[in-house]
Amino acid sequence: MAYKPIRDYGLISDSHTAALVGIDGAIDWLCWPRFDSPAIFCSILDDKVGGYFSIKPTGDHSSSQEYISSTNVLVTTFEHDNGRVEVTDFLLTDDDDRGLYRIITCLSGEMEVAVEFKPRPDYGRSTPLLNAQDGKITFDDGQEPLELISDFPLKVAEDAVASGVLVVKAGDKRAFALGKANGVENSITSIEKLLEATIDYWREWTSACTYVGPWSEWITRSALVVSALTYKPTGLIVAAPTTSLPEKIGSKLNWDYRYMWLRDAAMVLEAMFHLGHMGDEGKDFLNFLAKQAGKDPSDLKIMYDIDGQLLKGEEIIPELEGYRGSYPVRIGNEASNQVQLDVFGEILLTAKRYVEVVGEISPELWESLIALADYAIDNWHRPDNGIWEERGDPRHYTHSKVMCAVGIRSVLDIQEKTKYPAPVKKWKTALKKMRETIIERAWNDEIKSFTKVFDSDEIDASLLLMSVYDFLPATDERLRSTVDHLIHNLGTKGLMCRFQWAGEEIGESEGAFTIASIWLAIHFIKLGKLDFAEEYIQALIDSANHVGLFAEELDPKTGDFLGNYPQLFVHTALIDAIHDFNNATRKKNADND
Repeated sequence: MAYKPIRDYGLISDSHTAALVGIDGAIDWLCWPRFDSPAIFCSILDDKVGGYFSIKPTGDHSSSQEYISSTNVLVTTFEHDNGRVEVTDFLLTDDDDRGLYRIITCLSGEMEVAVEFKPRPDYGRSTPLLNAQDGKITFDDGQEPLELISDFPLKVAEDAVASGVLVVKAGDKRAFALGKANGVENSITSIEKLLEATIDYWREWTSACTYVGPWSEWITRSALVVSALTYKPTGLIVAAPTTSLPEKIGSKLNWDYRYMWLRDAAMVLEAMFHLGHMGDEGKDFLNFLAKQAGKDPSDLKIMYDIDGQLLKGEEIIPELEGYRGSYPVRIGNEASNQVQLDVFGEILLTAKRYVEVVGEISPELWESLIALADYAIDNWHRPDNGIWEERGDPRHYTHSKVMCAVGIRSVLDIQEKTKYPAPVKKWKTALKKMRETIIERAWNDEIKSFTKVFDSDEIDASLLLMSVYDFLPATDERLRSTVDHLIHNLGTKGLMCRFQWAGEEIGESEGAFTIASIWLAIHFIKLGKLDFAEEYIQALIDSANHVGLFAEELDPKTGDFLGNYPQLFVHTALIDAIHDFNNATRKKNADND
């Protein structure tokens, strides 16, 4: 199995785990049974050692891929001169009867289809014993017995690969089901009913979204990504379903994103508010937030596992070479122990958004917010590791200070609305001091720009959030000059990199940071420059892959995806930008009438 471009994959999910299905019909990534479980297919991280489950025609053919509308059910279509075949892939959304299902349907003519099943549990570190009997292939993934069921028998070779070639004619249907032993259906009639139930599940979820306006299909797809990356048992949301997809091919910039970042989860709630869809995702996260914030704020972490527990550290898998040789492959995330002060601001801002939508919060949550606000006031001046989780010594990152100030402004707004008792005078005094200090120490008059770190000339894309989160009005001349400086120095082909590495050209050290295009769009919406905003939104949409998904970064030269995929915060930010653009357009049209 040769490496495919990251953009050549579609995603399927059951809101417990997710799989990446290539446009060539190979499932190259699946952790089972949860997002953060060891992978049983991981050839995306090593095309020799990692396992896969491939269904594709023999001989020359073309392929295409799309979702069944308003679902996370994926259809890959293969064509050649003699016939046309579909492979429909889905993870069953029934909590009590979970499984991976693959349905082969011959639409016309006749086609020879090759099937290869190569499970390699524990990230390729285990070669299981495959037992074939009565249409089943059973094996143990190290956690529980699993089985592959089919009405077409596969032969097991000595290298622990099960394979076979079947001939299908117009109207024929065959199916494969993978799951825990005695836990998956094996008749095509039963599997088609499960498919219908899965389609209904996703469409019922999307029907709760109230958005009406331009780019509605992109709103729907992004909302489905949010639901796909939500771990249903707890409501916590992973930043991406993958680990160690590199920010630069051949680099060591490879991280595990299969966890819940407080920052990303706050962005999700903002997007859900815009869709009119609080749903279980919002309620569950706010309950988690209240629980965590009620403890000592100094113990609050920037990320948690999908059970809401602390991460246990970071491990390197030496057996895997990494995507296209981008070693190492990491499990866990060492950054979980970092101090990133901006998360306090994001939590308090999210609470403000919640109050704007719902109208109130509980007294218990208010007490937690007071503790968070006081902690931010007492600690905002400290150095930290910043939004980019840099693994060097802590520094005075401007974004961290800005978000602390945004958080205090937010909690003041909540107090004004709810009239809950609070040290308002203390908060206002602290906010004034924060703003004065940030503007004084982050502004560099020589380059006419705010800077990434206090008292420096470094710049980065996070400075755009000064506008996005209204630390300063978008019309502020210093902020406008900063944005111009960022576009000139970090912009590349209509996109923007996070920062420039010393001694390297823009786009050489890592790809363009996808979400930065959205931050630019929101800035121009606030300025009333809707034509500019539309260009940036459309540029991001044009960079999506064939099924409407986005990665963390883009290679500005080739358009290839980089980083973990699909990336949650890009999809939630796109929802925000489209919502804001639609509202601004309506207001402009109303003002012109």
